[in-house]
Order: sequence, then C-alpha cells, then structure tokens
Amino acid sequence: MNSMFDNRTRSGPGRLAHAGPHNACVRKASGLVTWLSAAVLLAPANLTAQVLPFHTATAITTGFEESAARTFSSFFGRGGLRRDGVGITDPMRRDIDVFVQAFGVLPYAITPMWTTRVIVPFVRKSMDFTAPGGARGDYATSGVGDVVVDTKWIFFIKNQLKGTTRLGIQGGVKIPVGEIGATMPDGTVAPRPLQVGSGSWDFPFKALFTMTRDRFGLLANAGYRINTSDDGIEAGDVFSYDVALGLRLAPWVYKTLRDKSLIVYFELNGEVAKRGEIDGTPNPDSGGHLLFLSPDIQWIPTPWLLFEASVQFPIVQDLNGTQLEHDTRFQLGTRFRFSFLR
Repeated sequence: MNSMFDNRTRSGPGRLAHAGPHNACVRKASGLVTWLSAAVLLAPANLTAQVLPFHTATAITTGFEESAARTFSSFFGRGGLRRDGVGITDPMRRDIDVFVQAFGVLPYAITPMWTTRVIVPFVRKSMDFTAPGGARGDYATSGVGDVVVDTKWIFFIKNQLKGTTRLGIQGGVKIPVGEIGATMPDGTVAPRPLQVGSGSWDFPFKALFTMTRDRFGLLANAGYRINTSDDGIEAGDVFSYDVALGLRLAPWVYKTLRDKSLIVYFELNGEVAKRGEIDGTPNPDSGGHLLFLSPDIQWIPTPWLLFEASVQFPIVQDLNGTQLEHDTRFQLGTRFRFSFLR
C-alpha cells in the first residue's frame, strides 16, 4: 500500500503519524487561523483605542460610535478685552462662565458604515459685570440648549492587521430649541451670545480622515457650518479644522478583548469664523481665528465603558475688532456602549 503519495510514517507498532512537512503545514495553518481569529476578536478594542479623541470627529462607525451613549461636561469662560489682538481695559470688567452638560446618543446604525446621532445639551451661562453706575451686577440663565441631529457615512475603508484607514463625511442640523429671551438685570434682552440658544437653524458638515496603526492613531477633519439668521441676527459661517494624534500607553500589546486601555491624545482644534451681521450690517466685533491645543487622556476599563478628560489651551486668538478673550477650557466625559443592541 505504501507509495510516494502515502505521506504517513509508522511511529510505533500499529500506529501511523503524519510526516514532518505535512504536520508542520498543519501547525502553521492552525496558528494562522488562531492569530487571525484573535485579531478579529480584538478589532473593536483596537479601533476604539486610538481613534476616539475628545474633540476631533472620527471616521469610525463601530464600537463606541454605534449603539452607544456619551455624556460630557464642559467648563469654560471669557474675560478681558482684546482689540485687534492687543489686550485693553474692559470698563465693565466682565467675567463670563459657561457650563455645558451634553448628552449624546447614537441610537441607530443604518449600516455598519452609516450611523446617526442626537446631542442634547443643558447650558448655564453667567456673567459678573460692573454697571454704568459703578455697582457690581450679575446675570445668569440656564436651560436646554440647541439640539444637534447628524449622521456619519464612511465611504472608504482599508483594513489591515493592527490597523485601518478610513474616509467619511458627517453632516446634520442644529435645531434652535434653546431659549433666547433671557433678560439682563435692567430688563433688556441679553445679547445673543449670553442666551442658551442661538435662535437659528444651522447646518454643519465635515470631511473625516482616520488612520490607526497598532498603538498609534491619526485623525484629521475639515468642516464648514452654515449659520442662518434669526430676528435680524446672524452669526458668521464657520470653517473648522481638527488634527489629533493618539497613543496607546497600555497595554503594550492586546492579549484579550477585555484588556484595559490607557490612551493619550494631542489635538489641535481650530475655527475661522466670518463676521456676523445685525439687520444686514456686518458686525465688526465678531468672527476671527481661534485655535486650541487640547491634550486628552482616556481610560477604557471594559469594551463597554470609557472615561475621558481634556484641557483646551487657546494658543491663537486672532479676533476681529473688540472681543472678550477665551479662557482655558476643561472637559470630563463618559461613553457607554449598548452591546446588547448589536
């Protein structure tokens, strides 16, 4: 029965075993299948570990970007006048503080590459100032802010072991839900920037780029927001741009799907706004170029839970005319993935 086609050798009385070359191929194939299976199982953790910065939109539609919820708190303020880039004295000594508690839900993924999102913010704005008579006054208003509904579609995906490259677009509408009738202590309606809502229907759009390679992630996007007018008041359209670099500090190498992850990000978040208009007349004290340097830190204890924090430092404030300066911003956030909906 033995022939050149019988790839078996007798390894003991009455026992047959595969010859060396064939047995080695089987072991290699089994190892490759096991390794590929592990890579597939770990893909969600890898994808969400280096490409979820706090501020920069990502071209990812899986993991924490699908059937998930996100909430974050933002603290920021403005104070101190600047005229054409030079600091000047503010006779009203205004000090504005803003707190935003935003709730975002990604309730439905139309396809694995097409997701939807709804963001509902609670906003509180307050200001201390000096009245014309010299007395110190204060102003505060709070309520639900404008709601954002948008969608994200990824039209290019190139996956590889330990990495992916993706391109997409994101667009939506900002619905003017927030109140715009809050009044100052003297009974006059507060300026629109001090209201919790904008009063206008606005339309943001972004082009997205995301790339991850093992422990590193690189993201970039460019966008444009069309702002409409309300009651003769129109904020200028805004061009925005973001760049983010992510680095996974731990684990050095993923071993299981439940590995805890620690990631740091460094972002640049900028916007260039046109001058706004009041009753068709350009407002000289509006618009300009604003750029933040934003280091972030992110902790993922399970594939379903994420904690994050960010600080934004204003490094460019090329504002038109006379405007209040922007202060450092602070953010804390949590994301939760509804895995049972997948």
